[in-house]
Amino acid sequence: MLKKIAKKTLNVLVIALFALSVLLLAAAVFGRISGSGEIFGFQVYNVISGSMEPQIRVNDVVVVRRTDFSQIAEDDVIVFDLPNISHPVTHRVIELTDTGFITHGDANAQNVTENVPFESVRGKVVLKVPYLGHLKSFLDSTAGFLVLIFIPLATIIALETVSLVKKYREYRDEEVQKDIDRLEEEKRRLEGNQHLAGADSGGKDIEGSAAEAPAADDTEYGSQN
Repeated sequence: MLKKIAKKTLNVLVIALFALSVLLLAAAVFGRISGSGEIFGFQVYNVISGSMEPQIRVNDVVVVRRTDFSQIAEDDVIVFDLPNISHPVTHRVIELTDTGFITHGDANAQNVTENVPFESVRGKVVLKVPYLGHLKSFLDSTAGFLVLIFIPLATIIALETVSLVKKYREYRDEEVQKDIDRLEEEKRRLEGNQHLAGADSGGKDIEGSAAEAPAADDTEYGSQN
């Protein structure tokens, strides 16, 4: 029972790993080709500052969806660009204006805000994954990209190898069983032949004895005469 549960759990983990690898690979490839890192309207960012702690910490990963400005409200967390900062910024919207949003980092002083125009907004944060930033940074590198390609290929090769080994074992077992069946059939045939040979030999002995009996009788009657 435990063996079956362990086997099913392993199969689920392998499938989940394969699916995750394919999705990450698709996102990485599409991002490199498009240059924007966006796939189906979503982008993934690694948080590198603590301005949104404790809700969003350094090395958390946030998934950002491109959203119409009219769908962004106060208290939403958005990602945007600033002219004096080289990387995207993640802050909370505290006020809406005619030209954009006023944002504030949860961990920043109350008087530190940013006036963000609509055109600088990349999207709204829809998901946070804790502690995944190190992995994302690695996957964004050339080495990580190669590993991301290798994982699905290695998984496919492993699954195909297991399948081939299983099929070979089944074929081997079938051939062995066929050989056993042939040997048993040959054994039954030989035993049948031996039985028939024994029956023929017994019949000849009886006939010979019966043929000699009259001669003995003739001799006896002859002596009386």
